[in-house]
Amino acid sequence: MLFFLATLLLSCQPENPNTEVSLNVKKISVASGEINKTDFKSLNIKDQQDMENNWDKYVEFTPKIYKTFESTITFHSEKNYKKEDFKSLIFKINFFSANRKYQTWNFAILNTKTSSYEPLFNNTFVENAKWSYLEFPKNDIQDYINDKNDILIKFDSDNDYDVALIDFVTINLETKLQETIPTPMPDPQDPTDPTTRWNPTINQKWHIQYSGAIDLNSLNPNTEVVFLDLFKTSKEVIETLKNNKIKIICSFSVGTYESFQADADEYHETLLGNNLNDSPDIRWLDIRNLETLRTILGKRMDLAVEKKCDGISPSYMENFAFDTGFPIKYRDQLEFNLMLAEEAHDRSLSIGLHNDFDQISELKNSFDWALSERCFEFNKCNKLLPFVSDQKPVFGIEYNLSTEEFCPKANVLNFDFVHKNVSMDATSIPCR
Repeated sequence: MLFFLATLLLSCQPENPNTEVSLNVKKISVASGEINKTDFKSLNIKDQQDMENNWDKYVEFTPKIYKTFESTITFHSEKNYKKEDFKSLIFKINFFSANRKYQTWNFAILNTKTSSYEPLFNNTFVENAKWSYLEFPKNDIQDYINDKNDILIKFDSDNDYDVALIDFVTINLETKLQETIPTPMPDPQDPTDPTTRWNPTINQKWHIQYSGAIDLNSLNPNTEVVFLDLFKTSKEVIETLKNNKIKIICSFSVGTYESFQADADEYHETLLGNNLNDSPDIRWLDIRNLETLRTILGKRMDLAVEKKCDGISPSYMENFAFDTGFPIKYRDQLEFNLMLAEEAHDRSLSIGLHNDFDQISELKNSFDWALSERCFEFNKCNKLLPFVSDQKPVFGIEYNLSTEEFCPKANVLNFDFVHKNVSMDATSIPCR
């Protein structure tokens, strides 16, 4: 393997001197391989997307012919911080590679305590020949900062199939240094205050089941969260689970009409669009009728409160991306989903964003967690990273991939994934 050494000396300019330090590229030293420029100011600005190819906006890393590629990137803080001052970091990068099937590019961070590199990500998470913006958080980061205030990132490839491009790269460090500002006590009567309602956390043991009777004895004894169907699940079942210190998230559709549900008569014909997947019993809704649906779906949330659900998991939250029979726009979907979050929080219910990958950046602050289906199968998981960056869990389900195909990737990304049958019965294989 031909060794490539890249050393980044970084300028340190805090966005907020008390809370966050941003490390930007100052210098790259190349020991082996090729690089297309010596001025790295462009790496401080994220300005490439999709398939853009502006030569002056990115740095190109080229392996030598017939050789693998390896580099070590050093991030350095010249400020007078001690490593004990930092509590978390986010590694941010806008990355482009040609074909993940034929060439793997890897990023790993050095654990100074164990003197070994721990994987951050590789290009199996990104789209082929398309810019992908990624964020990777780390907590308790004292083990990743050496005595010189350096953070080392290893960047390598297994062959010389093609080049890799980086448009933007930085590390944000959050410090423990805070101004002493009196924090107002939350109003225990304010349901919109996130400190007064339960929310799930990353790496909780969870179970999801929408068909068949749920058997408490068959659950992992460490299960902390269970997803159930709002209409099919009785108060008694929920009470039994809650008596065993299990939090309940109740699921129902918000973007479709289902003729078999108890509240089907609430939906006027003018709300109903095309059939979903040719199903005669399920039709798309015109989500532009915001106030009408606020009333109908508010009643469903009231039922969740009555049944003592701790949170809700709405489904069908991306009508704008489908042939619904209505001219639903991107902005219509945003307004509808934000309305759902508002109504849930008004009832002290935790609420998750189900899929809707393309609107995550605009919705993540209003939702408490995410639920994804088949994001590894369709190569969209990187879009969920902002949730984890905000310390919000990403629950996920794969049906068609084996656990060997997606679990290692999910665990690296700190996602909470399981393999399920399409029937959503009791069978579940967790990744961790």
